[in-house]
Amino acid sequence: MAAAITYQEEHGHAGNGESGRHRRDIQAAFAKAAELQALHAAANLSLPSASPVSRRLSSQDYPVFTPVSICLLPCLGFSQSDRNSRNPDNLSKNSIKSNVIAPSTDSHSSLHSQSRNKGTSLSWLFPKLKTKTKNETLRKELIEAKDSRDSALIEVAETKSSLGELGQKLEYLETYCEELKRALKQTVEIKNTSADNPMPVSDEVMVEGFLQIVSEARISVNQLCKTILGQIGDQNEHNSLNSLLKPYKLSLHSKNSKLLLCHLEAIVNQSLYQDFENCSFRKNGSPSFLDPHEERRSRFELFVKLRNLSWEEVLRKGTRYYSEEFSRFCDQKMSGIVGSLGWNIPWPEDLLRSFFVAGKCVWLLHLLAFSFYPNLGILRVDENRSFDGCYMEDVFGEKQRKSGNSCRVKIMVMPGFYVHDQVIKCKVLCRYK
Repeated sequence: MAAAITYQEEHGHAGNGESGRHRRDIQAAFAKAAELQALHAAANLSLPSASPVSRRLSSQDYPVFTPVSICLLPCLGFSQSDRNSRNPDNLSKNSIKSNVIAPSTDSHSSLHSQSRNKGTSLSWLFPKLKTKTKNETLRKELIEAKDSRDSALIEVAETKSSLGELGQKLEYLETYCEELKRALKQTVEIKNTSADNPMPVSDEVMVEGFLQIVSEARISVNQLCKTILGQIGDQNEHNSLNSLLKPYKLSLHSKNSKLLLCHLEAIVNQSLYQDFENCSFRKNGSPSFLDPHEERRSRFELFVKLRNLSWEEVLRKGTRYYSEEFSRFCDQKMSGIVGSLGWNIPWPEDLLRSFFVAGKCVWLLHLLAFSFYPNLGILRVDENRSFDGCYMEDVFGEKQRKSGNSCRVKIMVMPGFYVHDQVIKCKVLCRYK
């Protein structure tokens, strides 16, 4: 409309007929533009809208008038008056053509570009959604895989622990089976022995077994004394043990730990081997059978029965279940050690186990010693006796060799034994000049 008014003002000198024709051409162009605008609006309504709420229309949504104004102004404001005056029909036709065709072309191109851009934006949207969904799925699978891995590691650790326990049980069963085989073999030998021989095995076999039990008894008493030293924690326990060590000029704070351990072994062995010479291992005890041969056989049968007795079996059934005599022996010797040490507290399990092993070895040694004929005797020495290498073994032999034979017994650590024409030396501590 503004272009039409401008054109009329600039060409006011033209005739009324020509001016009216131009006005009609311009009005026809605007009508055509309005028709194209309606078509464009209908086309936009058919496309998907970003929001259901209607928004205010702008020149960017309907770019029809922009090309019209651009095309009308150059045409209507063209300065070549001669050309227009000679051919006014061409001017009107060109104006109408430019007003009609240019907006149509631009509007269709804008519609095509908008639909293409919208289609392109939608085509890019769905792959992003798919990628996001795929990433979420992978993240969930990763979390599940980590949980499965942690569960698998825990299961592997439990399996290893179970395998370790099974290995220990299997080792115990193998040892137990071997012990059963030996016991069965000894039992079979006893049954197959002729009536002329009062003992089920030969004398050489019994001597070999006795030497083995002596070694086991010495090792077990040494371990028992180490356990006792490890359990001393109360001041009263320190005082009672220090009073026992005082005559030997020692205390629990002595720097020489081996010397301290030897004196404690001497005290414990003195209690364990007390009354070893008696046939029933108690003061003024009497034999179970008056027949010496039957007495020897019964002692050896008890030895075979208790040889493989374990601590686990004692925990389940107690010592009295396996032997009344052995149970009384354990009670008696434990009371003697407790009295010597001056303890009045309960013993922990590891100390009880060490005592059981040592007490069983000493008891088996006594049973086997009285299975011989004549029975094997114990070898003891008193304090201040001259050292004799044929019957004694010095714990600190290096000092004895340096000082020669001019030394005397300070204390007997472990007793010895007479085995027919052989001697198992006792262990002693000596005083050196």
